[in-house]
Amino acid sequence: MKRLHPILPIILSALLCCACGTARHGVPADAPERAIALEGVINARDMGGLRMADGRTVRSGKLLRSGNLSKATAADLRRLGKLAAVVDFRTAPERGMSPDRVPAGTRYLPLPCTVGRMDNMKEFFSLVNGPQPPTGEQLIAFVRKPDTQAAAKVIVSEFATTPANQVVFSKFLHTLLEPHDGAILWHCTFGKDRTGFGTVLVLAALGADRATIEAEHAYSQRALQARLAGLVSKMSAAGATRKDLDTVIAMVGIHPASLRYALDIIDTRYGGMQSYLHNQMHLSEQDIQTLRNLYLD
Repeated sequence: MKRLHPILPIILSALLCCACGTARHGVPADAPERAIALEGVINARDMGGLRMADGRTVRSGKLLRSGNLSKATAADLRRLGKLAAVVDFRTAPERGMSPDRVPAGTRYLPLPCTVGRMDNMKEFFSLVNGPQPPTGEQLIAFVRKPDTQAAAKVIVSEFATTPANQVVFSKFLHTLLEPHDGAILWHCTFGKDRTGFGTVLVLAALGADRATIEAEHAYSQRALQARLAGLVSKMSAAGATRKDLDTVIAMVGIHPASLRYALDIIDTRYGGMQSYLHNQMHLSEQDIQTLRNLYLD
C-alpha cells in the first residue's frame, strides 16, 4: 500500500476540526440532523434549529441551502419537500452546463453572482468536473497559478464588496420577504462560497452572532470532506506543499480565513454587519423584523 504524504493526516485533521465546532448559543455546527441526505445533490442542509442571540431558533423546513440541483433525483426532490422558490447564484455558463432540476410549480430565480477572477474558477470547475479525473500534477499546476492563489484568498470578500453582487444578494434577501408557501432553497455549484455568503446575510438578519455564523459556514467542510480528501490525497502523493493544499481547500472546501477576512472588511469598510444590511442590502428595521417573524420560532 502506498504511504500517504506525511502532511495529509494533518490536513484532514484540520478539516475535521474546522467543521466540528459548536456555535455559541446554538446547536453543534456538525449536528447530523441538520444535513439533508440526497443522492445527487451535495452539501444540502436545513437552517432549522440554529439558535439566534435572542434565544429564538430558525424554523425548520423553511430555509434550505445546497449545491446545484442538476443531478437531483426524483427521490431527492421529494426529500426536499415543497419548495416555494429555488435561488441559483451560478452564472449563465454554469447553469447552461448543468441545468437545475426543479420541481413543477417551484419558482426558479437565477441571480448570477460572480467575482473578478471567475474565469479562474471556471477553469477549476472544468478541471475537477471533467470527463477524466484530474491528476495530482494537474491540480498542483493549477493551484500554483498566481490568479488561483489570489482568488482563494478574496473569493468571499468579493461577494461582499462588488456592487453588482451587492445587488444580487439584496434581491435574494428581499425574495425571502415575499409571501410564499413552502421552503426557499438557495445554491451555487458546491454550495459553499456564494451560497455561504448568502447564508451569512440571512443569519445576520435573523440575529445570529458571529460565532454561530462562522460555525454554520464551516459546516460545509464536513459536507465536502470526501471530495476534498480525494484531491488532497492525489496532490500529496504528487509532492504538494502545505500552501498548495491550503489553496485547493479554499477552492473546494471552506478556508476559515476567507470568511473572517470578508467579515472584517464589512466591519471596517461598511461600519459593521447591521449597517451593511441596512445600507448595502437595503433592509429596513421593519424588513428585519418581518424576516424574524417569518422564520424564527
